[in-house]
Formats: sequence, structure tokens, C-alpha cells
Amino acid sequence: MDITRQSSGNMPSVDRISSLTDGVLCHILSFLPTKISVATSILARRWRFLWAYVPSLDFDCRNHDTDTKFAHIVNRVLLLRGVQSIITFRLRYDDIDCSDCLLPQCLFTCKTLVDLRLHFRNCIPSNGVVSLPSLKKLHIYGVENGLRRMLSGCPVLEELIIDQIDEDDLDFYDVIISSPTITRLIMISFQIYSDESYSREYGVKINVPALRYLQVEGCLSKEISAQLTTSLTEANISFKKDNEILREDYFVDKTYNEMEEGYSSFELNFVDSLCNVKSLKLSSGKRFSVEEFRGQSKSIIRFDHLTRLDLAVDWLFLTKFFERADNLQVLIIREVDARLKCWMEEPKQVPKCLLSHLGTVRIYQFECAEDEFKLVRYILRNAQVLKRMEIHFKCYDICLKTNAIQRIFLFERGSEACELAFK
Repeated sequence: MDITRQSSGNMPSVDRISSLTDGVLCHILSFLPTKISVATSILARRWRFLWAYVPSLDFDCRNHDTDTKFAHIVNRVLLLRGVQSIITFRLRYDDIDCSDCLLPQCLFTCKTLVDLRLHFRNCIPSNGVVSLPSLKKLHIYGVENGLRRMLSGCPVLEELIIDQIDEDDLDFYDVIISSPTITRLIMISFQIYSDESYSREYGVKINVPALRYLQVEGCLSKEISAQLTTSLTEANISFKKDNEILREDYFVDKTYNEMEEGYSSFELNFVDSLCNVKSLKLSSGKRFSVEEFRGQSKSIIRFDHLTRLDLAVDWLFLTKFFERADNLQVLIIREVDARLKCWMEEPKQVPKCLLSHLGTVRIYQFECAEDEFKLVRYILRNAQVLKRMEIHFKCYDICLKTNAIQRIFLFERGSEACELAFK
């Protein structure tokens, strides 16, 4: 950092950084990793203890040679500066074994802490009081028995992110997330399998009545339930496995047996519990069984608030939402395995959303399969107020694409204002 400006002519140099107040300097240091913030103590006498007043601590083991050395530094810094004025605390470990790093109990009773991020397991103390009256954001890696106690000590918590959950973190059956104040909940990689030595599955239970945004990725729990209210406006749900979540081509390696795995009643009921959302993104590599689909057809759950739907699932879900989401305006259909692209014109009557609300449809990874043409033809013929349909081709064969475009242009359109776009 160049803290001076060279003089011009006979004008003396000016140290503009040192002319700033301590409060401004601490604010600047709060944007730096703690290792760099502490390193500024060698600049001058004034800077020697300035880092100790920075309200943000950010530790990352990737900046250190060994975990033992890193743990010593974390504990040393906390000891030297205290935690009374901490607003943000981040601690990241790449190695799961971080038993050398023992966070002081006073960190969990800090009155000023607003943002707490702990990226390693066993981060919540097994005993002692948890009282974080100002904490609004909590991001933890893994879940242990202390989760419920942790949440009960955060009376104003607004955002909770739980990353990487598996049965090794648990010595009880259910993960229970309960809070009257959380408005944003993200759960990633819930690798919770059945335990063959017991008669039931691990479960995930969500009770967050003020929730507005929910994201669940890679949840393998057979039992998942949620008590949600009309406050929920957006949900992003993925029933894919952990290593499939971010892969565009995750269906390529999927075996037939994996595809045969159907939805559990808990999963289908969980989707129905999202009935008040306005925007829903749903992803899964599973397929409906005949019994499951018949059971869903008898359900009376409606999605009357849903206006935007983003699907990467068995196309039988389309029938479900067409019949129950009367106010649907935007439909996005993403890539799924060919065996999940089974379109049947099930509705005996044209769904209300097609007659009066559906204005935009986007279909990605179009492969020119016959079921895809059936779906496009059905929507074009019945969507009375459709303004735009976009079709994004997966194939690069010019002749195949040209023939597909010509065929689609000949389909009957229920909306004369509909614009077709091909990409």
C-alpha cells in the first residue's frame, strides 16, 4: 500500500492515509482478511494495535501452512482483542479435523455480533449459554446437536445457511430447524440416508413461519416436512444428489435403476407445502410411478399465487402445475433425461393458466424428440395470451434444427400475438 504521494517541485509529500481517523481506518481494514489486517501493525506505531479494533474477523486456513498453526493464530487473535465489538466473524477450515481450534465461549454470548460464519464441523459448543441478541446471519458447515440450542439463542436471526449435512454429524434422528424470525433459509447437501439398524429414516423438519425464501439442494432425506405460511414467496428445491447439483450433464451417467427411484410421499407433500410461493424452481432426477401420479391427481392442493415456474423434473409435473396454478405467467423447462420427457395431454379441459395468464415459455436443451414437439404443439395451440416462446436447441445439426423450426412454425397458435424465437 502506497500511503504517500510524492512531492511536486518543493511541495512536501502528503500522507493521506494517516490523516484519516481511527474509525475510518478500522472500517477499511474490515474489508481485508484478518491475516492482512494484523500485518498492518508493522507500518508505524499508530498502526500497531489498530487491527484489534476492527469489528470484522475473517480467518481462512488456506492462507496458512498447517491446521495446528492456524488454530493457534485464531485462538491468539481472539485472546488479544476480545470479542466485545465483533460484528462479523468468519472462520473457514478445509480440513474436517479442526479439534485444535477451540472457540471461546464468549464468542457465543457476544452482544454486537451480526454475521457469524463457521465453515467447519463441531463449531457449536457442546455446553454453555448461547446468547447472540444481535445476530442476523448465521452460516454453518454441518449440523450437530447444538443446532436447536444455537437457534434458540438468536432471537433476531434473519438468514440461516446450513452446508453439508450427513448422518455422521448426527446422533439423533431429526434435523429440526425452528425459528420465528428467519426469513431466508438455505440448506445444501443434506446427505441423510436411512440407518439400517433402526426402523425409520432420518428426517428434516422445518418450522419457520416468517420465511420468504427457501433453498434446498441435494436433500436425500426420505422424510422432509415444512410448516410454512403465506409469507414464503420464492423457493428453489433440488432433490438431486450432491455431485449432481452443479452439473449441466448430470443425467448422462445416470443408470436406469437410479432413474427408477420414485418420489416418497414426504417429498411430494413437501412440494405441496410450497403452495403459497410466487416463484418456484424444482429439480429432480426421479420419475413418477403410475401410483404416485394418480395420487397427485387426487390432491386438492392449489398453487394460486404461483406466477413463475422453473422445472427440471419429470414432465408429469407439468400436468400437475397446469391444473393447479391458474395464475402462472412464466414457464421455464430445463433439461432432463429423455425418459422424463413423457408428455401426455392429460388435462380434459384447457387449464385456466393457459387461457388467461401464461405469457412466456422458455424451453432449454431441445433435442427434437417427438414428446418435445407434442409439448410445444399443446402449449401453442392452447395458450390464448402467450406472447413469446423461446426454444433453445441442444443439437448443432443445421438440417435438424431447420426442419424442427419449419415444423413448429406450422403448429396452430391460440395467440396471434405469440412470437417464436429459436436459439
